[in-house]
Amino acid sequence: MVQLSGELQGLQGIENDKKFQNDLELLVKVFKAFRCYYMALTCQGNRQWAEALALYQRAETYINQTEGKQLGDSEFTKYSRVGQDLVHLRSLVNSGKCAAHAQNILGVEDINAAMSGLTVRSKKVCT
Repeated sequence: MVQLSGELQGLQGIENDKKFQNDLELLVKVFKAFRCYYMALTCQGNRQWAEALALYQRAETYINQTEGKQLGDSEFTKYSRVGQDLVHLRSLVNSGKCAAHAQNILGVEDINAAMSGLTVRSKKVCT
């Protein structure tokens, strides 16, 4: 979608339509935000915490660039829910950033294995 929208911007006759160009630029940023989010999930699944954090931050940058903007062209009516989707994406990105940051600090490869090695001993206190 990102590549296709880049090609659409270069078509003859469309370069003069500012409304269409603005809507296309907005959609490109939305698609890039989602792409960065899904790439960050993949990096997080591969235990590449630093890369995941960088991709989450890039997704957040794209979300911030699209904030408050609306699609104005009727050609893009099927993308009218973009604002609602970005609000949900922002919350997913924030939670993913927190998780990746915590896992990066802990440096734990497998949290389940690390937690299973812990034991709890109780001390009786005599009074």
